[in-house]
Formats: sequence, structure tokens, C-alpha cells
Amino acid sequence: MKKFKIAIDFYSIRNRNVGVGEVSYKLAEALSGFAPELLVRGVEFYYIVPSNYVGCFGDDVKYIKGNKFRRLFIRYGFKYYDIFHAVHQFGLIKFIRRASRTILTLHDVNFMYEKRGAKQERYKKKMGGRIKSADEIVLISEFVSDDVKRFYPEIEYKSSVIYNGVTDLTSIACTSKTEFLDSGYLLHISSLQPKKNPELLIRMMQYLPNERLIMVGNWGSAYGYSLKGVIKELGLNNVVTMQHVDNETKALLYANCKAFLFPSLCEGFGLPPLEAMKFGKPVFLSDLTSLPEVGGECAYYWSQLKPDIMADVFYAGMKDWERNGSSDAVEEWSRRFTWERCAKSYVSLYLKILGLE
Repeated sequence: MKKFKIAIDFYSIRNRNVGVGEVSYKLAEALSGFAPELLVRGVEFYYIVPSNYVGCFGDDVKYIKGNKFRRLFIRYGFKYYDIFHAVHQFGLIKFIRRASRTILTLHDVNFMYEKRGAKQERYKKKMGGRIKSADEIVLISEFVSDDVKRFYPEIEYKSSVIYNGVTDLTSIACTSKTEFLDSGYLLHISSLQPKKNPELLIRMMQYLPNERLIMVGNWGSAYGYSLKGVIKELGLNNVVTMQHVDNETKALLYANCKAFLFPSLCEGFGLPPLEAMKFGKPVFLSDLTSLPEVGGECAYYWSQLKPDIMADVFYAGMKDWERNGSSDAVEEWSRRFTWERCAKSYVSLYLKILGLE
């Protein structure tokens, strides 16, 4: 029986506190569930991972130790692969010379919104080269697909849309450990980068004096310190700061919150809102980029990103939620996004490329 080798760059799992790290980990975990049946058909997975993750996904996949010093060896080595899959556009391994086919998963082209001038052109040119060199492009939302078509109309490429999965944390939200939390707070979880718009939430809290907001993220960065300065400047005592938390604490935060707030400016997909929706919580999102696609009709949207107007939308939304809101409907919507479904779509793509459909 012929053997087929698929190398997948999962090195990003070294940092699971950021979105791409968690996405890489959950996709690796979900794909490994399909590995036994693929082995029967002669298809082998080779995971490129940090050394401390070797063996983490079971014995049905093989492992390649990755790091910045070994990446040239992996790129230009003599090992042949039928498919190389880069699960992120800025991953460790950009290509493998002896791979017959290359798949690139493109999460966003946010640099077209965040960069200006020569830097934007440099990023655009670099990404254009990566798109041209791939045999198949996977986009994580219809919004990202439309963005790529808009910014790269001159490039012809094969593409498909495969939504990310969303981790269901409801099973680890142990109620016996919630004594340190008072329920009924508002919640925001992100990397606290400017594009996530956390400052706007802080300023909105001036107009919600009877509400309390817990904000989770990287408060140790320069931007994090500047946000603390805004809280102090406004004299707010209803904004609570928390550093990155583990999944159990995150689950507790979702389980006990009143609503989840996410006014992001640039989002290729948006995991945190869907994580909150797994708990049947109302979510408030900006109506920008991919968020309407992710939140659907089950979310409330800010069409004007001004603190006082956002506060009004929040009050109106919570009143509507009390009258008409349905946790069941929100949970049902979130079930569209599972890692098993995501992995199954990638397996179908692999088999199609290998001619094993």
C-alpha cells in the first residue's frame, strides 16, 4: 500500500495564551482523532511541534521537533512530504522544499487595516508571495475570503472556507470553585491589543456606574499599562483587571458573567465571543469585519463605537435579553463551530488533494 505523508506546522502551540496558539493546539488535537483511520489508508501525519509537545497528541501521529534553529533543516531537508500544511500565515515553517503540495491557512489580512505606507506595502507583498506559492488557500471566514479577493485581485488561487472550531469549556466550569467570583459582572477577554478596542470598553464604563467589568489579558505590556492609566485617569472603580488565565478560570468567568463584550476592530474569526456563547451568554460585538458572521442573529451589535452610545446599546440589549433572550438559541448557534467539524473538513481537503476521496 502506498504511503502518504502530511507535515503540519503546529509550532505556534508554544504560546496558547494567544488565539493562534490555542487554534493550533485544538486543531492538532482534533486531527489526531482521525489519525488511526487515516493510517489504515496509508496517510501519516507529521506534526511540527516544540520539543515539550512531542508525544502530546498520541502515538498515531509522528513528531518533528521544531525551533528557530531547526527551521532551515526542516525547510530544506531531504525528507519528502505529499502535503505541507502551514496552519498560520506567519508560522515557523513557511514552506518545505520537497513537499509536493502546500496548503496555507490564512487567518486574516489585518495588516491592511493596521499598517500604513511602506510597511503596509511590504506586508502585502510578502503575503502575496505566500498566496502565490501555495497550491490551496484555506480562509477561516467568508469575511477573510472577501478581504483576500479585494486586496489581491491580480492573483489566481484555489481556496475554500473552513471555520475554526471553538472549545467548549462548559464541562470544566466547576461551580464548587466559584466562591472567589460574584456573578453578574460584564466580561472581556482578549490579548488587549489596540485592535481589540479595550480602551473603548473602559471609557464606556463611565456610563455604566452600576455595572462591573472584568477585563482579562496582557496587562504587563506597554499598552496594558496605558490602559491602567486610563482607568486611573477616569477614577473608575468598576473595572477589574486580570492577567491571562487558565482554561478552568476562564470557564468560571464565562459561567458567572452577565454578558460578554467584544468591540474588536479587526477580527478574522473571533473565538472569545463564541466561547461565551457556549455558555448561553448574551454577547455584544462591533459590527465590523467577521464578527457579524460569527455572532449571527444571536448577538447584539455596536454600529457606533462611541462610549456613551455603546452604553445605551448595552442597556437596550439587556432589556431585550430579559424579555426575549434565549440561552438555548445562543448555545445552539455556537454548536455550528466545533473542532471535530473543522478537522473533518481539513481531512476531506487532504484526501481530495491526495486523490483518496
